[in-house]
Amino acid sequence: MGQPFASAKNAVGICDRCGFQYKLQELKSEVVDLHVTGLLVCYECWDPDQPQLQLGRWPVNDPQAIRNPRPPQGLEQSRYGGAIRYDFTDSAEDFTLTRNTGGGDVSYGSVTHDSSAGTIVSKPNDTADGRTLNGIVSPTVSVRTADLVDGVRVPSYVYVRVRVRISESVDGSAPLPVPSPNASYDGKMYWRTSSGAYSLSASSVSSPDWNQMGEPYQVLTWDMSDNEDWLGSSGTVVTGLYWIFFTGLTKSGEYEIDYVRFEKE
Repeated sequence: MGQPFASAKNAVGICDRCGFQYKLQELKSEVVDLHVTGLLVCYECWDPDQPQLQLGRWPVNDPQAIRNPRPPQGLEQSRYGGAIRYDFTDSAEDFTLTRNTGGGDVSYGSVTHDSSAGTIVSKPNDTADGRTLNGIVSPTVSVRTADLVDGVRVPSYVYVRVRVRISESVDGSAPLPVPSPNASYDGKMYWRTSSGAYSLSASSVSSPDWNQMGEPYQVLTWDMSDNEDWLGSSGTVVTGLYWIFFTGLTKSGEYEIDYVRFEKE
């Protein structure tokens, strides 16, 4: 049977690290990677065991990704990141069909939401003129086109893309994926800033092939990376947009839009 130790309540001890004298009971054992080193050190010299030495010792399962997510695209905070998106999943998101190029609001038809397809459909009325029946107007937006970083302009949202198809012929006789022969492709996108008028414009990158087989939808792209009106000297804030796809039409044809996106690349 081993001999018992004295209480050592009055004993002194020397810190194995700094060499100063303390009460022996005040010295603490140092532990490294769960192993007692045998050193007794004072409270100023003592270091807790480093928890990073325990990585891999116990399994850790903290998954962050969600399988097959469905975020609410209608919320503004869901659009920011790589793109500002209007996917029309739940509503028409306040897109309208008006002329509105001079700041006034004149209705020339309606924009309805197709919940089964997740699209919006423009339906101009018979009093609309040729340009107006193509005019799809966005709600009030806030798209900052560039930022100043250390005095250098850095473009942000430089591509605008619209996926669109013609869902009805001009005379309403049959659904057609191509425009009427008397229609001329325009592909203009107008925008405004705080002035309230759509005074600036740009054309889409190229005229799409509306007759391609099997795919009636066309993705129209506006590359604004070199457009000084869009970018401004230090970045502008675009507050509204207005698209005209065709000119020369005198009676309504329906357009169906799958998405509108403002993209960084």
